[in-house]
Amino acid sequence: MRALHISISVLSTLLLTECSLALDVGVSKASTTTINHSTHSSTPTTRTNTSTLTNVTQTKPKVTRRTTPDNVPGLVSAEVSRKGTFIINLILKPILCISGFVMNVIGCCVLLHKSLRHSSYHYLLGLLIADCGFLLCGILHMPTHISREYDVVYASYLSSVLVIPVWQYMERAFSKVSCYIICILALERLIAISFPLKVKTLFLVRHSGKLTTALFVIIFMLHIPRIFLIRFVWRFSRQFNVSMYVREPKAYHEPLRSFMTIYINFVLKIVMTYIPPFLLLVFNIGIWIQLSVIRSRRKSLFGTVSDEQWKVTLTLMIISTFFLIVYIPLIAVNVLETLDPARFSRVGTERNFRELFSSISSLGWTINSANDFIIYVVTNVRFRVTFKKMFCCNKETLNVTPSTQMSSSGSRLRSYVLPKQNGNP
Repeated sequence: MRALHISISVLSTLLLTECSLALDVGVSKASTTTINHSTHSSTPTTRTNTSTLTNVTQTKPKVTRRTTPDNVPGLVSAEVSRKGTFIINLILKPILCISGFVMNVIGCCVLLHKSLRHSSYHYLLGLLIADCGFLLCGILHMPTHISREYDVVYASYLSSVLVIPVWQYMERAFSKVSCYIICILALERLIAISFPLKVKTLFLVRHSGKLTTALFVIIFMLHIPRIFLIRFVWRFSRQFNVSMYVREPKAYHEPLRSFMTIYINFVLKIVMTYIPPFLLLVFNIGIWIQLSVIRSRRKSLFGTVSDEQWKVTLTLMIISTFFLIVYIPLIAVNVLETLDPARFSRVGTERNFRELFSSISSLGWTINSANDFIIYVVTNVRFRVTFKKMFCCNKETLNVTPSTQMSSSGSRLRSYVLPKQNGNP
């Protein structure tokens, strides 16, 4: 019995041991399965997140790069613009500026002669002075244009020194003085033809010299804010791939920004750009109408008409025609820039066209300022005779004697008396 009891206890101990081993194996398998399941479940989750990120990345909107003006085809290519500006700025304008400046200085000396004291000649003298200033500014620009062909960095330095005081201020002011002097001269001619008996008492005739001086002062004062419209900063230029002085507009805060906006829109665009050609056109049309009416009545009212007054009027008409012609490109550029600034501004897609068109307009203004002396010599008898007397070594003396004969403008005419030769009068 005792042996049986011992064998039963041994068998029960073995059974318990096997059961515990079996349980340990099952737990280890279960834990291994759990670990495997967790590993497999984490891997798909990671793939799912990766695919989700990929989808999000693909659904982002594409960022379109803004095309630069060089990559956009325009009306004028960069090569054509460069060649055109080269011919204008380095060949044509230097010749016109130097020759025109010399001729205008000679013309100023002629108009200062004592025989040319009429009010119309005072205005013509002011016009020559303004045109001399404009041509002098063109001469001062020559080093900048020349150095731009060889060293753009040094050219940018010269531009930072000369552009604001010379081109932005003085050249623009001189050109507008010329315009308004022509307008005043046209008004004076219109009044002289329409009211020949009262013209001598008018303010335009009695104070022509003071009016011309006041016009210079007023227009130069009105152009002072132009100095503060732009500035030059040292930065990298993508066009030339080098650091240089770059021109950019100045930014202002209120109330200066509102003042500058009003100044640009009213003073620069309306008063200085649109009003002068309109006045010239109106006054010249009025002169033509008055001339056609008075021509039929002149003999019965005043007798024969002096050629002097008709020559002065002819001089005015030719100068006014040139001014109206050169104003067309300037007005066209302003209108295009106002209507479509993204294309026709200085940094727009049509900047090559704008640069070439501005160079052509500047060439027109240079021609207009350089041809005054030639127009005076061709169309004005008294100016031509005085010029020959002063510079051509003419032996015939020009005696200016006062006369009581009145011209069509109410001013006293002076007769030219040549000395007797070989006993003949």
